[in-house]
Amino acid sequence: MTAQGQPRAIFSRAIERGNVVVAEMAARELGRISLAEALELVCLYATAEPAKFERAALRWHIRFVTESSPSLLRAQIASGGARRASSGE
Repeated sequence: MTAQGQPRAIFSRAIERGNVVVAEMAARELGRISLAEALELVCLYATAEPAKFERAALRWHIRFVTESSPSLLRAQIASGGARRASSGE
């Protein structure tokens, strides 16, 4: 299989192009996406699919805190970034 057909490459191109449907399908096919990829999807939701943004941002934040064990300050900063993205700042 070529790189073009691989789900991760498809996911990346969909994120770059702002294609929520294809990004979601590729993410499902991958099974588990990295924390960085999940954040890219959350950012895409903020601009292209606002109805999905808040739930995805909360799930990402829980995963961020669980997987990376950040300091309270870093966790708050990450949470603040989600608020700015949702308000369009």
